[in-house]
Amino acid sequence: THHSPRRNPHSPPKRRRAHQVLQMASNSGGPGIPRNLGIHVARGKYFTILDADDWLAPRGMAELVALLESSGDKYAAGKTIVVSDLGERWVGKYYSNRQRINAQLGDIPLLFHHLAPPGRIMETEFVRRNSLAFPDLKFSEDTIFYMEVLLRAGTISTSSEVVYYANRLGENSASLTTQTSLAEKMEAKELALHYVLGRGLDVALERQVLSRFYDLDFVTRVLKRRRYLSSSNKSEYHEIMAPLFSAEALLRYPVRELFASELNYHLYEICRRQDYELLASLLLWHLDLPHERYFDPLQGRFYEVTPKGVADLPVDLVAALTSVSAQGDRVCITVSALGDFVSIEGLRLTNRRRSAVEFVIPLFKRDGNGLVFVASLKEIEVAVGGDASIALVFDDFKRVSVEGHIDGVGSFYTTVNDRLGYRHRP
Repeated sequence: THHSPRRNPHSPPKRRRAHQVLQMASNSGGPGIPRNLGIHVARGKYFTILDADDWLAPRGMAELVALLESSGDKYAAGKTIVVSDLGERWVGKYYSNRQRINAQLGDIPLLFHHLAPPGRIMETEFVRRNSLAFPDLKFSEDTIFYMEVLLRAGTISTSSEVVYYANRLGENSASLTTQTSLAEKMEAKELALHYVLGRGLDVALERQVLSRFYDLDFVTRVLKRRRYLSSSNKSEYHEIMAPLFSAEALLRYPVRELFASELNYHLYEICRRQDYELLASLLLWHLDLPHERYFDPLQGRFYEVTPKGVADLPVDLVAALTSVSAQGDRVCITVSALGDFVSIEGLRLTNRRRSAVEFVIPLFKRDGNGLVFVASLKEIEVAVGGDASIALVFDDFKRVSVEGHIDGVGSFYTTVNDRLGYRHRP
C-alpha cells in the first residue's frame, strides 16, 4: 500500500502553477478561437494577449495592473513599440502619451484608431460577464473585440510606460498579418464597418468609432500608399473603397466629420467622384515633400499649395525656431508658433533609433505666438542617451518639427532639412 508523506502543518501552502500551456488539436486558421480559450481558462484577475513573436517590457504589466487597481476601470493601455529593421517606432501616441484615470472614451478622439492586442489589459471577469469574445475571423477579429470591450467599459486608464514590443523584423515574415492579402483584410474591415453601423450607438460615439474605418483603414491604408500609385490594377483598390460610398446612406451626419485631416477627406471625395487622374495627382503631391506654402494673415495660419482642382490645405501649426542659447547647465529655446491650436505640451526630444526613449522640455513661458522652453543640459543628455529628433507637441499628442537654422549651440544643431535636432556628445 502506498502511503503519502504527511505534510508539515507549519510549512507554507503549495503554490499553484503560475501558468499552463494548452495545445490546440489543429490549426484554427485564425487567432480568435485560441484567444477565447485562453480567456475561458484564465485564472488571473486581469489578462492580456501576447502574440508568439512579440515580447513584453519589464515593468509595463505592473504599471497597468496598478492603474486598474487604483482606478476601478476595466481596461487599461500603455505604450507599444514596433521593432523593425529600421529601428523602433511608437504607435498609438494619441492614447499612450500620458497617464489618464477614468477617462471617458470621447476624451481620446482617436482612441478607436488602435484596436489591437499590444499593450493593454482587461479585467477577466468583466469580459466573461459581458460574454465578450473574439469573432472567428482571420483578420480584424481584434478590431471588433477591443471595440466592444471599450464600449462596454465606458472609461479607460492609460499610461505612457512602455508595455509591449511588436516584432516587425525582417525574419518575422511568418506573421499572419503579413500573409493576409489586402483584399482579405478589407473584406474583414467591411464586415466590421457594417457591424458598427448596426450596433445602434449614440451618434457621437458611432462617429468616433467609424472614423477609424473611413479615415484610417480605408483612406490611409488603402489609397494613401505608394503601392496604389504603382499598381497596374488600380480598379482593385477602387472596388475596395466602394462599400464606404454605399454606407454613406446609413450615416446620421456628414461624412466629412469622419476625417481627422482635410487631405484624407479630399482623397475620399475625389475617389468617390471617380476622378482618378486628380486622385493620383494629389497623392503624388502628398508624397513629394516639402510643399510650397503661404501665410494668410486674415486666418492667422499657413496653407499648403495643392494641385489644381483641390482647395489649398490649412496647416495646423508651423513652429519656427527663434533662438537657442545656453548658460551653464541651462538651455533656453524660443519658438514662434502660428496656426490653429489650443495647447502646447512641450518640446519632445526622441532618440532617433529608440523611440521609447525621450525627454520633454516643458513650456516655461508663452507670450502670444512666442514660446520659451528651458531645461537642464545634463538631464537631456542622461535621458535621451543618443542623437534625437525634436518636435513641438501640441493639442495633447500632435507634433510638428521645429524649423529654422542655427549655428550649433552645444548639442543642438540644424539638420540637412533645416530642422532643429540634438546630437549626443558622450
